[in-house]
Amino acid sequence: MIRKFLQQPYSFYLEGKKLWQISCVILVLSTGYNLLVVPHKLYNPELKFSPLVIGLIHSVIPVLVLLVLAVVLRFLSTLTDNWMLRNELLLMAIILFFVGLVDFLIRDLIYDNPHNWSWHYLFEELTNTLIGGLLLIVPVISINLNLQLFKNLENAESLNSKLESDHPVSHTELISVKTPVLSEAFELDVSSLQYVRAEGNYLHLYFSDAPAIMKRMTLNSLESLLDGLPYLLRIHRSFLVNLKAVEKVSGNAQGFKLKLKGSTDQVPVSRQYIDAFKEQMNRT
Repeated sequence: MIRKFLQQPYSFYLEGKKLWQISCVILVLSTGYNLLVVPHKLYNPELKFSPLVIGLIHSVIPVLVLLVLAVVLRFLSTLTDNWMLRNELLLMAIILFFVGLVDFLIRDLIYDNPHNWSWHYLFEELTNTLIGGLLLIVPVISINLNLQLFKNLENAESLNSKLESDHPVSHTELISVKTPVLSEAFELDVSSLQYVRAEGNYLHLYFSDAPAIMKRMTLNSLESLLDGLPYLLRIHRSFLVNLKAVEKVSGNAQGFKLKLKGSTDQVPVSRQYIDAFKEQMNRT
């Protein structure tokens, strides 16, 4: 049960506009904590700066650690595309560990204490950071998980009510697609295309009435080529789907999962594409 709970999908927020919003929230919360609580724990004769300056220094550290880890995670798109609750909890624990470690490493800069580099102070900084951080983070993650799950389940139910049980069979519609390798140019039957999955510089194209094929090109290039066909929609960093092939929409805390007609595959709709997906589904 615990494993199943931790494997729940969870939205990855440390990118784009959301990253800066979270950074600002963390800065405000940590500043409030450091200015209201920490001064009562400080031994003034050891201070090289005023409690206000020290509080501000400690407030900036979580934001810097968060931004550094966000940059690192940009190179791990495979992991962040399949983000789970356990990943979120582990990431928060890593952030708190590094915040505590940096707080320890800068002790010589702000405290005049000959024992700054002792194991006692290392343990103290790590413990205080972990306890204080977890008391705030665990409730926030729990509340956000349930809010996102409820919201996406409700939206999925609404979208399912708009899906027709059967779409009329479309006539064959071929589009000429040129790839970086001229010899691999091909004719794409968009009427039978179900979805496209990107893997590096290659695309896997799946059809309702033909075997899947693989072509060397980027999803951005194919998306630009199909721009005039609104029912072929980018729904994820790595997926493009034919909305006419959608049979059922399921919601989770990360976004949606799409069940396609005649297929056991499920295609994800990530958080940043949810609004565009809902808008286009209501038009299709």
